Amino acid sequence: MGTIIAFGKAKGGVGNTTTAINLAYLRAKEKGSENVMLIDSDSITNIATIWVGFRSGNPELLPLLTMQKTGDKNFVQAIKMLSDKYSDIIIDIGGGNDMELLASMVVADKLFIPSRPSFIDTFAFYDLDKKIGEAKATLNPKLKAFIYPCVVSPNYSMVSDDLQELIELGNELENIKLTDNYIYDRKVYRRSPKFDGKTIFELTGEADEKTGKITEKKDLSAEKEMMAFYNEVYND
Repeated sequence: MGTIIAFGKAKGGVGNTTTAINLAYLRAKEKGSENVMLIDSDSITNIATIWVGFRSGNPELLPLLTMQKTGDKNFVQAIKMLSDKYSDIIIDIGGGNDMELLASMVVADKLFIPSRPSFIDTFAFYDLDKKIGEAKATLNPKLKAFIYPCVVSPNYSMVSDDLQELIELGNELENIKLTDNYIYDRKVYRRSPKFDGKTIFELTGEADEKTGKITEKKDLSAEKEMMAFYNEVYND
């Protein structure tokens, strides 16, 4: 059975799909595109499917397999069947999709929950911690759950207090731990899909032949932090 990694939270706009797709690219590069399946379980916007669709027009890009599957009664069984076929399953859960989030707790090996460093956002984790505990106790004892700080301001002085609260929260919760690595708020994460659906790792950094302007600007800091997060996700 393949490894199942889920990314999701009830609230959207925290970089969930960006993280899932960049990690799907890294995993496909390591394991082979034919062995990695990205599940778009966002029943509202399907951003992951749209993003991967942009890539189909550029044969030079590494193919990424994706499938839409929302949280109907067959969701868990479908994911289990896919994990027999692929070595890696990555589930992108859209914000507000509580059904898919709860279903993923039943089947995932690891669940990563993005959170902005924000005082008010921390309160949602207490109820989520209980639900994850119930899932581990009754349905999925292997489940490991993590909070990963996302869309973090590179200006540490602006978020130091909020980050400290997240750290304290990770120490307080029984079933969710805080990741060692963060994903920062960087322009490259928002711009990379514009270029044929590229991930941040595929941007060329080359200047336009006509204008001399670098349009696909690389960000080595973003690549470094995403690679570090990837290694943490797949470090057993």
